[in-house]
Amino acid sequence: MAEARFVEAGPELDALAPAWAALPARWPDNPLFLHPAWLRAWQLQFAQHATSGVMAVEADGRLTGVMPVMYARVRRGPTMMPRYDYLPGDEAFLSVRPRYRLIPVRQLSPVLGLACTNVRGGLAAASADRAACIAAILYRFADKSGFDIALFPLPHSDLPAWQRGLKATGLAALFHPKVRSLYARSSLMTWDAYLQERGRHYRKRAKQSERYIAEAGLRLEIAEGQPAVQEGLEALARCASLSWKVVGREGEPCIVPYTRKQRAFVEALCRADPVDVIPLFCHLRDSDGVVRAVMLSFLCRRTLVPFLTFYDPEIARLGPGRFMIKGLFDFSNGDGAGRFDTIDFNATHPWVERFVEHVETYHHLLVFAPGPYGFVLRQLARRAGAVPPSQMDTIAADEPLRLPENAEGWA
Repeated sequence: MAEARFVEAGPELDALAPAWAALPARWPDNPLFLHPAWLRAWQLQFAQHATSGVMAVEADGRLTGVMPVMYARVRRGPTMMPRYDYLPGDEAFLSVRPRYRLIPVRQLSPVLGLACTNVRGGLAAASADRAACIAAILYRFADKSGFDIALFPLPHSDLPAWQRGLKATGLAALFHPKVRSLYARSSLMTWDAYLQERGRHYRKRAKQSERYIAEAGLRLEIAEGQPAVQEGLEALARCASLSWKVVGREGEPCIVPYTRKQRAFVEALCRADPVDVIPLFCHLRDSDGVVRAVMLSFLCRRTLVPFLTFYDPEIARLGPGRFMIKGLFDFSNGDGAGRFDTIDFNATHPWVERFVEHVETYHHLLVFAPGPYGFVLRQLARRAGAVPPSQMDTIAADEPLRLPENAEGWA
């Protein structure tokens, strides 16, 4: 029988890393966020905000699953649901500060954060072991004291396994359905082939953008691995200092400038594991050799993950973001051919929908600790719009996203 245990940062977690790194992680989970190197980089910069480690699942003497988790003291509103600010301090990045965050809770969740660009968490496990790992983790929560709520963003495709685990353990739980979508592509065609699938008007605009880029004297360059890291990081910092993310932009739910901590995290991740976690820099360079736009991606376990994009506002009208995505398409059929089979766009903004094939809907699962305080928190969340697990059977993944009433004010 599979059993889960919590392993905190330290020698025991380091000893677990080789077996952990060998576990598969595929879409909708992101292998980068489930790699030991990513957690080590996260702990270097954000450990003071939360206690972190992993839920390690073992069966018959072998490691079958790993879920990075964190524990933090936070304040929540009646919904118990953050939009993006899982990690203490991330509320500073929200465009609209939530009101009524008055309820103190001890929150257990996946290792998440805006500066580290992870708002999904996940579980590294083989498909055949996944349901047993989920059940073992929930049984561990049933036995574990020290938390008031456990909060998980869950992909819709994992919903049945979590529902079965909740029923088996008898844990009190609620869901906030359809809080966000994430996007990926697995048909790694050429850019020209992709354009042929699009409408005539879109093809026309894309070709115009390419012509404007050329007329501006900008050229696309892609560099990868450790030789590219120093120049790539310098270009990233320079473009970030000019980005609209410094001053903000209307209509964005959260704005994360390139802070000192995020820069240190990115630099550590770029140098964390040169074999499994390979940085890839996509540059737009002008005729004077100055990088005017840069997209940092990571190649990890057959998945390419666009991670951060910054550009000089002076070239915004040229569509640098789309042009750098063109670069990723071209890379997948050039130097990157055969090295990855998925582009996980790691984005919640529907702007990327035009480039993708796979859309995964995510729900929020709230698990409440046994006892009077957990009961009160569950009643508050239920009255604020959360639904019991039994009602999730009626939720279709392709319905429009929805949030509880007054989500911005009550969250």
